[in-house]
Amino acid sequence: MAVSDRWHRRDPETGKRVRSDRYGRGKRWEVRWWDERKVQRRRAFDHREDAEAFDARLKMSPTERATVRTVAEQWESWIGARAGLKPSTLHGYRRLWRAELEPRWGGRRMSSLRHGELAEWVGELAARSPATARQAKTVLSGVLRSAVADGALQADPTAGISVRAPRADVRPLTVDQVRRLAEECAPHQLVVWVLACTGMRFGEMAALRVDSLDARRRRLRVARNLTSAGGRLVEAMPKNGRSRDVPVPRWLVEQLVEQSAGRAPGEPLLTTRAGGPWRLSSWKRIWVGEGDRPGARQRAGLPDVRTHDLRHTAASWMIESGANVKAVQTALGHQTATMTMDLYAHLFEDGLDSVGDRIDALTR
Repeated sequence: MAVSDRWHRRDPETGKRVRSDRYGRGKRWEVRWWDERKVQRRRAFDHREDAEAFDARLKMSPTERATVRTVAEQWESWIGARAGLKPSTLHGYRRLWRAELEPRWGGRRMSSLRHGELAEWVGELAARSPATARQAKTVLSGVLRSAVADGALQADPTAGISVRAPRADVRPLTVDQVRRLAEECAPHQLVVWVLACTGMRFGEMAALRVDSLDARRRRLRVARNLTSAGGRLVEAMPKNGRSRDVPVPRWLVEQLVEQSAGRAPGEPLLTTRAGGPWRLSSWKRIWVGEGDRPGARQRAGLPDVRTHDLRHTAASWMIESGANVKAVQTALGHQTATMTMDLYAHLFEDGLDSVGDRIDALTR
């Protein structure tokens, strides 16, 4: 561990200090060190004093380091070790850090954090948004657990703090309601019908290509997910990390074939007016509206319906048509059948009467 000047070097012949090839570019002072995994790391600074202070902390014992290391410093280490995550996930972590964690905890020394104040903070967030509270607590816990693993903190003060997950609000729609929504979204009604009939996520629909459609088998291949991160579109695997084929009604296959005729296999299957792939922000302008202009859901008389309700609708229709929980899990891309049951158990229960009727007809 040592502080080096990136802008200067020693001439091997004269021993004099001369300008390096990096002179005047980037941060001048650099600290290099070996971490606990025997990997050499480096960090650059604008000012020598900051570099020397950082170097001094690296030379401290774990106990000494814990008394001065801040949450923000540990955050940099934690997020830097997660470069392999999806860009959209990293973007979400950084946005959450800037909005919720950094203003409250960034400048605090980790050794000064107390379980009680952290629990109170999580409770305040939960009162505003349980989802945000759960995500913020997860990220902060990850940062502090990494400090424990590095030997810079004795224990994670967020241990034992939990946020009760809000019960999913499942609101399936009727065929008539979906039809009204699709009509109000014209000329993009196929987006509504694909979401409502297949149950795929919006990003999965946006990533569909012309060659994702197998018209003979009446299947759509869900192999990618398209999201926006930092203003640019990012393509990744579906949420559960696996591709899947989802069934499509015959009439919908026919319309998809018709509207994609003559287009290249790699082009988006469902496009905006400009012919490009969908972004959620673009869809919201149609679905929710913009400014004083009402959106499709208001015009359809369903002002509170979310786009995600079309996914619940697909699950409802699958169950009503007699699909078992494993088939529904596969179609929706859930990680486990338990997840499917947790969300839709009441819909399966609603179908018990029809099951009884079918058995009655079978055994007569």
